[in-house]
Amino acid sequence: MNIIKTTLLGLAILSSLVSIKGQEDEKEVVEYKNQFFMLPTNLIEKIVQFGYERKLENNNSVMFQLGAYINGSNVLEETKINGTGYKIELNYNFNFENMTNNENNTANFYVSPYLNYFNSTFKIGKNHFNNTYSSTTSDTVTINNVQTTVLVSDSISTDGSAKLNDIGGGVLFGLKWTIAKRIVFDFYLGGGYQRANYSGEDKFKRPLGNQFIGNFVKIGILGRSGIRMGVTF
Repeated sequence: MNIIKTTLLGLAILSSLVSIKGQEDEKEVVEYKNQFFMLPTNLIEKIVQFGYERKLENNNSVMFQLGAYINGSNVLEETKINGTGYKIELNYNFNFENMTNNENNTANFYVSPYLNYFNSTFKIGKNHFNNTYSSTTSDTVTINNVQTTVLVSDSISTDGSAKLNDIGGGVLFGLKWTIAKRIVFDFYLGGGYQRANYSGEDKFKRPLGNQFIGNFVKIGILGRSGIRMGVTF
């Protein structure tokens, strides 16, 4: 009887161990096909940008990115420049095989063709422009025996505004490093062609380019690089 009880207890323990091992194995083969990420490097351009990536059956992936462009104050006069806008980007990633022998911590090179679009509206503070960019900001004249300071040359008498939208396309080359199957660091560089469409006075192009929006006012071949940080689920 003791032998039977011992045998049954052993079988129960073995069954439990096999069940637990089976559950662990099942967890190990879970494949996370979705990723949510942000681009901290885009904060340099004052764009808060997030994205979503979906892995496809052939180990490639599609990616959608959306960014909000917000800066400055509604009260301009003493403010340099402020603006609002958005940026969208679509990517198709060709992923290469994992370079490590570890399935939990992987490293994959990839090639990523992309298309993007940027749209924004900007306001340029009157005082900022006159003090920094106008060739002659003011002059003193006498009107009815009273000395008065008036704006002359290319100065502006009220806050200025401009609109900008551009479309671009190119190719990025990157390395995606995944830790514990969940935490992703994505390093990329590359570039492509950008076409910028500007609406506003020509005098505002320089302050926009110098102060606020980096290379978004440029047309031609431009380089890109950055980091994405994400989690898989």
